[in-house]
Amino acid sequence: MNTMCSACGLQGYPARVGVDVIEMFQSPPVPYRITRADEWACPGCGQRWVEGYSTKATQHFEPTFMADVEEACGAVRRTGDEPGAGVRICWERADDRRPPDVGLALLQLWLLKVAARAGERLRKP
Repeated sequence: MNTMCSACGLQGYPARVGVDVIEMFQSPPVPYRITRADEWACPGCGQRWVEGYSTKATQHFEPTFMADVEEACGAVRRTGDEPGAGVRICWERADDRRPPDVGLALLQLWLLKVAARAGERLRKP
C-alpha cells in the first residue's frame, strides 16, 4: 500500500508500526474506543498521520476496555520509550484537541477518577 503526503506529494514511510489509538468523545472528552494502527511520516516535510487501523477495536462498553486503556497509557512498546509513547489520541472536535503529553495526562487522570469511583462503589454496603 502506498501513501502520499498531500502537502508535498512524496511517498510516506512507516514511522512507527503499531500505535494505540484512543478515540475520545463527549465534553469533557472521555475515551470511547481503542484500536491499533500505524503512524506514517513524510520524508520531505515531516508531517505525520495515522492509518491502517486494525479491524479489532475495544469499545467503551466492553469489560476489558478500562484495562486496555490503562495498559496503553502505561505501556512501553519499544526499548528506550517513555510509558505511553505509543499512544495517539483522536479528538472528536478541534476545540477538544490538546498537545500529546497533555492528552495522555488527561487520560491518566480520567483512569484514576474512574478507579476511585469504582472503589467507592465496592466499599458501600
